[in-house]
Amino acid sequence: MIATVNGKTFIVKWKHENNGKEKKSVTHCVIRSSDSKEVVCAGQSICDTRDQYNRQTGRKISLSRALNVFDNSNDRKVFWDSYDKEIGLVK
Repeated sequence: MIATVNGKTFIVKWKHENNGKEKKSVTHCVIRSSDSKEVVCAGQSICDTRDQYNRQTGRKISLSRALNVFDNSNDRKVFWDSYDKEIGLVK
C-alpha cells in the first residue's frame, strides 16, 4: 500500500504469521519512507490462541498501532483512506 502525506510517500507492508492453534498468530505492519526505505514506524497485533485468526482484523489493528507515531489525525486519515482503496471499500 502507498500513502502520500504532506508530499512524502510511504510504503506500508504487512507480514502474517499464522501459527495454528498451539501458538499465537501475529500480524506485523511496517511503514517505510519510499525514498530512503527507512522504517518510520511499525505495529503488530497478536491473536490469542482462543480467538479465530483473521488477516483483515490483524491488518487493521497493526496499522492502527503503527500510526500512533503520527500526531496529526489528518495524516492518519490519509493512511486509512489508502487502506480503504487498497481493500476495495472505496473506488
